[in-house]
Amino acid sequence: MAADAPFGLVMLSDAGVIQQASPSFSAWVQMSDASLVGTHFEDLLSPASQIVHATHVMPLLEITGVAKEVLLEVVRADGQRFSIMVFAVRKPVGGGPGHVTTLSVFDATEIRRHERELRHAKQQAESAAQALRAANSQLSSQSEALRITLRSIADGVITIDREGLITSINPAAQCLFGIDESQAIDRSLECLGALRTPGSRRLLKTPDPLSKAGQFEALFLTQLGTERHLSASVAHLQGEAGCVVGAVIVIRDVTDERAMLHKLAHEASHDHLTGSNNRREFERRLSTLVGKANSSCHHVFYVDVDQFKVVNDIGGHAAGDQLLVRIAGILKAGVRQGDTVARLGGDEFGLILPHCSQDSALRMAQHLRTQIATLSLPWKGRNFSVTVSIGMYSFGMHATSEASVMAGADMACNLAKEQGRNRIQAFTDGDVRMQARRGEMTWAAEIRRALDEGRLRLHFQPIAALKPRPGSFQHGEMLLRIVDNEGKLLPPASFISAAERYNQIQSVDRWVIETAFRWLSEHPDHEASINLSGQSIGDAQLLPFVLRQFQVSGLSPHRVCFEITETAAIGDLPSALTFMNALRAVGVKFALDDFGIGMSSFSYLKTLPVDFVKIDGSFTKTLLTDPVNKGIVEAIVQIAKLCGLQTIAEWVETEEIKEVLVAIGVDHAQGWLIGKPMPLLLEAHASQGLLSDV
Repeated sequence: MAADAPFGLVMLSDAGVIQQASPSFSAWVQMSDASLVGTHFEDLLSPASQIVHATHVMPLLEITGVAKEVLLEVVRADGQRFSIMVFAVRKPVGGGPGHVTTLSVFDATEIRRHERELRHAKQQAESAAQALRAANSQLSSQSEALRITLRSIADGVITIDREGLITSINPAAQCLFGIDESQAIDRSLECLGALRTPGSRRLLKTPDPLSKAGQFEALFLTQLGTERHLSASVAHLQGEAGCVVGAVIVIRDVTDERAMLHKLAHEASHDHLTGSNNRREFERRLSTLVGKANSSCHHVFYVDVDQFKVVNDIGGHAAGDQLLVRIAGILKAGVRQGDTVARLGGDEFGLILPHCSQDSALRMAQHLRTQIATLSLPWKGRNFSVTVSIGMYSFGMHATSEASVMAGADMACNLAKEQGRNRIQAFTDGDVRMQARRGEMTWAAEIRRALDEGRLRLHFQPIAALKPRPGSFQHGEMLLRIVDNEGKLLPPASFISAAERYNQIQSVDRWVIETAFRWLSEHPDHEASINLSGQSIGDAQLLPFVLRQFQVSGLSPHRVCFEITETAAIGDLPSALTFMNALRAVGVKFALDDFGIGMSSFSYLKTLPVDFVKIDGSFTKTLLTDPVNKGIVEAIVQIAKLCGLQTIAEWVETEEIKEVLVAIGVDHAQGWLIGKPMPLLLEAHASQGLLSDV
């Protein structure tokens, strides 16, 4: 048989030893015919083929004598593997016990290649099938998710085709328009019902979603007769070449949302108690009117309820609230359509009367004042009646700002209250009282700027014991000054009343306390008296502020004396007593300032926990010429000693007055004879650094 024959033959003994091999087989295994004879066939196989030969081929030959189409690999001389296909037949030899096995061997290289290709193709097919199954599963999931989303989404969703016919409508849209899916599919949008414009409520032509995308709003009347406010958004579906093949319409029912916005807008511009406009809306309308003011006359009323606190204190806040509601009703009923009534805060109301004559405005103010004065509120067995003070400000084309109009009306109202309440006061530029109030308003702004810009100053005026004791502190009073825009120092009489009227005095008092404490902590041989206003004493936050300043500065409370006036103390006596008792418990002293000018001064010496009584300077100054004043000073000293208090005489300017005070028994003196008020910076130079600039 030739070496290039398409198959080979091999004959094996019972032991599997090659007895004969064809040239083609010898060529495949790269061995000579002679070297193959005597070689075990199994030794030519790869390890895996040896296992197949032992476990598959041999058993088949033992049992059946035939093994067909067995694929094996032989290892060639160069180490390469060569695939063969074997057909084996086992036959006995000469009728004896021996057998010979004939192997028909074929080149299986192509078969192996085809198998590999087939296996690879199969794997690719399986992968493609798996990917297709995954894609189908994902598509199914997405489709189901989209279906569930459309069914569960709160917004209505409608799709239409290129003909404008409905292709899908989700449950939310069905519920909104009161239509079933079967009634809507393949029909135009007109089947959903008529729409109206939100503003005019005119019939709205059904929009063409295919021609225009975007948003629009409409009103829809449901089958139950209720009106719903809808907001719709249209998006186009595009096919090949960007042509529109349909549209998706998302519809939201914004009825509740619009109602809430309307409610919030109303609440933002109205007072929740009285239903009137609030201060913000009042100021907005006034600002608009002032901005376009012309020769026409306009008026603003500032209405303040007199003695309203009495109603709250006796009847409680519920009674006060009910009274405010009744007053607001009278005001709204008594003005013209187009006028503005607003609650500005607390017990204050504001009215705007545009395009109204002076006489008509005054008549209206008088009518409102009279109506409120006749109001009676029955409340838990009591009847409450109140009056109002009305300040009126008139303006036309010369109004400068909303703030100036409000300030003028406020000044007029305050003047009406000072004149006895239950009256009307019109603002007049030439009125001296108005000019004084305007000056106070100017000072209120100036005080705020002075605080921000550091233009407050402290002066120190000595207070000396008329019978000095060695080793005592150098005592004095801290006096406040303000530096004006020209650099001049102004005394407190110029600005304190404005600070008190416009609620600046508490900030001023805190600045004085903080500055004085810091200075005293740096000068351990001094102690000082510090003035406090009635507003500060009534401030519940002042006590923790003072205690905190003691901690921050490290100052001993025994070196501080607070001076309060009788008027400030009795203005809010419970608060004053709480404040004074708490600070006296830690060592702070108190002095009753300007004593003697109040009608009930002596009775309060037993009530107020003070350590010093400061005799008002008006008595001291005329001590040598007015016997009555001298008698008053003597009485004050005697009563003070009975109460265990020390006395301080103010305005001591001559040695003669000092000698009389010593004879009367006054303990301390303050005035130019003792020492002039010295700015802390100048005192630093006079005392070689004893005092320092603040």
